[in-house]
Amino acid sequence: GTPAKKVKVWKPEQIAKYRVNHKKLYLAILGEVYDVSKGRGYYGTEDGYGGFCGRDGSRAFSTGQFTEEGLIDDLSGLTLQQIHGIVDWRDFYRDHEKYKYKGVLVGRYYTETGDETEELKKLEKDVDSYKAFLKRMEEERKQYENCNSGYSDAEGGRVWCPYEKYPRKSIHEAPDGAPKERCACFTSEELKRLPELNLQARIELWPNCEEDSRECQTVPPKK
Repeated sequence: GTPAKKVKVWKPEQIAKYRVNHKKLYLAILGEVYDVSKGRGYYGTEDGYGGFCGRDGSRAFSTGQFTEEGLIDDLSGLTLQQIHGIVDWRDFYRDHEKYKYKGVLVGRYYTETGDETEELKKLEKDVDSYKAFLKRMEEERKQYENCNSGYSDAEGGRVWCPYEKYPRKSIHEAPDGAPKERCACFTSEELKRLPELNLQARIELWPNCEEDSRECQTVPPKK
């Protein structure tokens, strides 16, 4: 269930005992504690997801590094795309019918009074801006369709557009600066009016491709 106002606040040493050899299995993600005992098939062994129990191993939900070094709550160095994925996992537990919300864990994300830390508030704000970025990107994708693409050793990689449209590289910069790139198709009229279209993306010609080519090489063929 979703967090309520009055919550139980756990200390790390209290949650630590709810590991694979305990009758109850608790894990924390972004500081929220969940009872996953009904998923013992997944969480009840040392290998696999069992390492998540008894701690906040948020980072490993993105990296898949199920070791003592990897099962930590520190997300530094991860991209917003990766952090967004961890928030999706938190939503999975929030919405799960069998896994019950048990409170919050004191530390990186919650204070001893059960309030959000500044770090968590910033993370939520950053993820909201990333979601808005994804929404804008999706709106542009619907308006300017993806190119067709193909690859073979003989021909290399190539992109092409149907219906008198022309392929261009469309580069969106995420709020953290990480580029997300795709190939988009534009009409000649749209290409003439690019500044007026107010696109979020930066539009570039593929290297070694003519402006009026409907097909462009993206990867050279294997010699």
